[in-house]
Amino acid sequence: MSDRMADVPPFTLGAVTWRCWVIDEDRYEWRSEGGRGAAGRNEGSATCWASLDGIVVEAAASTLREAMHAASAAARRRTAA
Repeated sequence: MSDRMADVPPFTLGAVTWRCWVIDEDRYEWRSEGGRGAAGRNEGSATCWASLDGIVVEAAASTLREAMHAASAAARRRTAA
């Protein structure tokens, strides 16, 4: 089964708009509007992960918002470099 956008409204955190996707019909992943950033909850854990361009930049964020901030910060650092 392919990923599909969830029936959840997008929201903006800082300057980045995030949209919720359903992965494998039972997991959720939030992706930045440009598609570079992603964040989600670690399976079987209360912590969250964040990635940028498919590379994990945060493996144990306390909240989903914290993970999204980590992905956004990594994107800013990469752009500035």
